[in-house]
Amino acid sequence: AAPEFVTALIGAELINRLKIAAPDVTFAVSFSGEEDAFRALRKGEIEFAVGRFGAARPGFTVEPLFEDHYCVAARRDHPQLRGTIDEAQWQNIGHIYAWSAAEVGGDVGEAHLRIRHLASVPQWLTALAMAASTDGLVTCPRRLAERHAERLGLQVLDMPFPPQAIDVSVMRRSGVQDAGVDWFLGLVRAAVEPSLP
Repeated sequence: AAPEFVTALIGAELINRLKIAAPDVTFAVSFSGEEDAFRALRKGEIEFAVGRFGAARPGFTVEPLFEDHYCVAARRDHPQLRGTIDEAQWQNIGHIYAWSAAEVGGDVGEAHLRIRHLASVPQWLTALAMAASTDGLVTCPRRLAERHAERLGLQVLDMPFPPQAIDVSVMRRSGVQDAGVDWFLGLVRAAVEPSLP
């Protein structure tokens, strides 16, 4: 289980690595919120969950996978932005807001209450695709924006204030030994970085 932004960030690289390491292996990802992920792990329906989790619970381990920070994505030829954005622009230009029940802490703190909203959509890639064809902004994870900026014709801008960290972790059942799951999780960890060795 993983939120959409993590799957969109590492999914293609994971496929590429699997084609080399184990061409007949496939995988499935479900978008689950924290409670649903705990329930699915407890029942053995999934092997591990990737996401933004609170404190580890009894019977589960939580290990860091990667850290990210928020940024602003806008179309490259945005009429008001040329490589930087100030707080007034960030508040007033208008945002395409991505929200999903599969994500925890999916905002930029109290700052999101002050911004002008253009639309709310359920997935980050939908928001980025919409920003590519409008004057709307997307405040989103930097790694995701950078991974798709060239393809979508976006510029990636620093936030006009210190960005909130996004800590992404892996959650597993404690004490469960499975060499196959360990191997696959190693590929997931390697897929966080975009280029094959």
